[in-house]
Amino acid sequence: MKKTSIICTLLLLVVLSASAHKRKKNIAPIKETQPKENIDSLAQQIAISFGDYDKAITFGYRLLAQDPGNVNKFFHLAQLYYAAKNYEMSLNFCTIVANNDSLNNQSAMELVALNLVGLKANDKAVELYKVMASKFNSPNYLYQASIIEFETKKMDDCTATLNTVLKDSLAVDQKIAMSRKNAVGKVIKEDVGLIAAALNILGFVSLEKENYPEAKKYFSNALAIQPNFILAENNLMEVIKKEEAELKKEEATKSNSVKK
Repeated sequence: MKKTSIICTLLLLVVLSASAHKRKKNIAPIKETQPKENIDSLAQQIAISFGDYDKAITFGYRLLAQDPGNVNKFFHLAQLYYAAKNYEMSLNFCTIVANNDSLNNQSAMELVALNLVGLKANDKAVELYKVMASKFNSPNYLYQASIIEFETKKMDDCTATLNTVLKDSLAVDQKIAMSRKNAVGKVIKEDVGLIAAALNILGFVSLEKENYPEAKKYFSNALAIQPNFILAENNLMEVIKKEEAELKKEEATKSNSVKK
């Protein structure tokens, strides 16, 4: 009887020991090691979220080294360098992507153009936008070229480019993403029809030349196409104010002439 009691006690101790071992395994499971690429990618995202593009670029090189044939990683580095305003390095990377037959080819060409603008190579940027308009059958790129021509005071070139946009049948269905500030300084983003946007820039060109009747015509035509185009509406009001100021000036000149 005593011997049987001892055996039962030993069996109970073995069962309890096995149960405790099982609980210990459940409490402290073995952790799986994260792949190095996942860690670098996560660290890069954290750096980007804090605006630390230099650190994000460093992780970008580490990710590229792990997969040097991945064109997307070249393009991501190009985007990071552009965000860091290092246009020359961004241009180097996105040129590699643009010359590669990949899904990012068009986006890379767009980034090449932006880098050329950043590097003040405006003529090359305009030329590239016009090549892209033909290559991708999109007059949207002609509009981008006209903006650069307007900003660099090449008004005749700008007018010619915009007239090409107006004659393009595809322009009717295309839109431009535009930003403006409201009365309290908040940035408002809106999509504007390409034709209305082109007419608005032509109005600006006429305004620069102080051709107020023509400027009024262009802004009015833009509003006829898109009545909720606030920028064109504000521009039209500006032209009317300038016309009124010119009229008052002429009347004052005539009045002074009569008095003499």
